Amino acid sequence: MVRDGYYAVQEFDGGHVDFLRISRPKKNKFATAIKVQTVHGNPMGVKLSSPVAALWPSGTLSMYVRTGRIEDMLLLLVADSQNAARLYAKKMEHCCRCNASLTDDRSRHYGIGPECEKHWPHIIEIVNLEDAMNAL
Repeated sequence: MVRDGYYAVQEFDGGHVDFLRISRPKKNKFATAIKVQTVHGNPMGVKLSSPVAALWPSGTLSMYVRTGRIEDMLLLLVADSQNAARLYAKKMEHCCRCNASLTDDRSRHYGIGPECEKHWPHIIEIVNLEDAMNAL
């Protein structure tokens, strides 16, 4: 399951990067659904699109943008959400959980701010494991 947060997906190294936000609203017509939005703009002026998709508890997927590109982005995200979160933080220099600006070297290294780190400790473990593998 993909957690609420901000993600970037890329089909291949050097390819186009797409940015997504996953959320589970508690109110409005999307309450109980998993809402998918695309993210546009630069880090200083991030803008979210209207929902492009919603996955309902029944398993029904509502698509609001009819394009194969959205399906491709979702498949890439589901296949590797942890690296998609890290890629978002690297490209946007914002926290992959809450989208706040990453202001110190440690936060930028891990791709997550100190408050969000408490909620997503797995990101720290993944980066530490990757660092150890790269050191070999």
